[in-house]
Amino acid sequence: KHANCILTKDNDLLADSFTRDILVSPCLNFTEEKEWIFSYKDHIEYEYIDKHAIYIDLATKHFGHALMDTPSRLWVLNEHILPPSHEADIIFVFFPAHGLTSDLDNWPEWFQRLCNILNIPLGKVLVVDKPYIFKNILIPKRISPYLGWSFGSYFDLIKKVSCKYLNKEPAKELKVFLSRSNLKNEIRSLDYNVQLKIESYFMKEGFNIIHPEELSIDSQIDIATNATHIAGLTGSQLHLAIFNARPELRFLKISSYGFNTPIDKKIVKYIGGHYCDIAIGKSDMKSNKGNWYISDHDLIELELYIRKWCAGDI
Repeated sequence: KHANCILTKDNDLLADSFTRDILVSPCLNFTEEKEWIFSYKDHIEYEYIDKHAIYIDLATKHFGHALMDTPSRLWVLNEHILPPSHEADIIFVFFPAHGLTSDLDNWPEWFQRLCNILNIPLGKVLVVDKPYIFKNILIPKRISPYLGWSFGSYFDLIKKVSCKYLNKEPAKELKVFLSRSNLKNEIRSLDYNVQLKIESYFMKEGFNIIHPEELSIDSQIDIATNATHIAGLTGSQLHLAIFNARPELRFLKISSYGFNTPIDKKIVKYIGGHYCDIAIGKSDMKSNKGNWYISDHDLIELELYIRKWCAGDI
């Protein structure tokens, strides 16, 4: 695997290298003198890039990371720091991750469209799959809900996207449950029939059951932008809340005791919505992969909680 290693002309390692541990190459070592060695090749041939470039970081087919990380450095364009002459001629530099390759034609259609939505023309994308030297490359600070830093500029960019999808006369209520029940077993983690039972609780409360992976990315953003209520089991699909433009948003995440990241809470709190979560069942999950067991007793408690939440009592 290629490491996203970024060096200065003086051979100094920049902080924006190795943004994801999975990308660190075992073939990259350094000597006691801190000289970097690319041991997979005795003589490295670099391609020289003379155009202005901006470092975007990860190109990924992982839905959650695409939503969080792909826009994380684009704030610099939103704030017009670059001269217009540079913006018109700039190229966008990615490192491929999570199984994505440098072949843009094989990128998932939804990710290609997401790049387009974020004003990244695919014709101006450079995917690093070999060593390059850039005459001028801008490396903006990575701002994302994944990180603990302030991410106001991140949401300023996202708001420009969601404004295009906000209905001029939005429905008084749009309740959506972002489902994972149609995903593959190894991704879903929770028993299919249990998921359907949980979905039935929300259907009784007037929720629409949405399977995001079966919709276009535009439709997903449209739904997330205009929803007044968003609920779902823990997972990347809930990150769509970043596009929500309804200040009265009510958000409920159902998670296991073993895996409950704070990302969605950060998102909802920042956009001014009302966030709730409930952890139920037993789990051996240390990530979003693993087994999640929910008993009949847990389901009874969950249904009561959902009723109270929908009534505004929680």
